[in-house]
Amino acid sequence: MSLGVLEGVAYLHEHDPQIIHQDIKPANILLDRYLNPKLCDLGIAKARSFGVASTTMGVYAAGTPEYMSPETLLDNKKGTAASDIWSLGLTLTEWFSGRDPWNLQDQEEEPVTYIRDCMRKQKMPQVLNICKFPLLLPCLKYDPADRPIARNVLRQFQCPSC
Repeated sequence: MSLGVLEGVAYLHEHDPQIIHQDIKPANILLDRYLNPKLCDLGIAKARSFGVASTTMGVYAAGTPEYMSPETLLDNKKGTAASDIWSLGLTLTEWFSGRDPWNLQDQEEEPVTYIRDCMRKQKMPQVLNICKFPLLLPCLKYDPADRPIARNVLRQFQCPSC
């Protein structure tokens, strides 16, 4: 199923104009009767053409805080392909581990406050201390310029030793 999600994100990012989902999370991935994943809830997605982004919402940062990238959650920056990759990394980490990446159920402070504090300190989501997913670690780099593009993540999943 993860390959299908990666193919979907790569398709959106390579589309002309490029489409940024802005809310990739497990709840926005549905399965058809053949268990093929479908990205849904494109309500806040935006298309980029000639360097101009268009969206129906008047805010920069959009999405679900638990899956938002540091640059969108902390700095209120516009969603980009790199911010989608962060969300994708967290989503797949949750799928593979079966755990909330930030371990929010064990936190006493408000979830968004806790996540922001972790991000300010550039801490990785707690589940990565327990479950190591080397193919996903590049997706969760704090610097968006260091994150891979969706097509490269897909290639790594298709052939990890290539």
